[in-house]
Amino acid sequence: MRATSYVEHVLEPELAPFFQEQQDNCGDPICVIEDGAAPHRAKLTQEAREHLGIRSLDRPASSPDLNPIEGLWQQLKQNICRLALEERPTTIERNAA
Repeated sequence: MRATSYVEHVLEPELAPFFQEQQDNCGDPICVIEDGAAPHRAKLTQEAREHLGIRSLDRPASSPDLNPIEGLWQQLKQNICRLALEERPTTIERNAA
C-alpha cells in the first residue's frame, strides 16, 4: 500500500472519525500507535494526520521493548525446549528383520 492509498482509504474515511469519537468520549488526549510501515512514515501521511488532528506516538522502528508479543515468543520457546528435553528418547528402537 502506498501513502496516498493509506490516506484516502484508511486515514481519512476510517481512522479520523474513529479517532475523533474516541477523543470526544475519553476527554483525555489520545494518540494513534502505528508500526514503521512506509505508508505510516510518509510525509503525506504525517501532513494528513496533522491536518486531521490525529496525534501519533513516535517510537523507534522495530523496538522489541514496545512489542508485547516478544515476551510471549520467549515463553513459547522456553516451553518447547522444556518439552523437547522431557520427551527426548534415550534409546533407539530397532525393528528385528
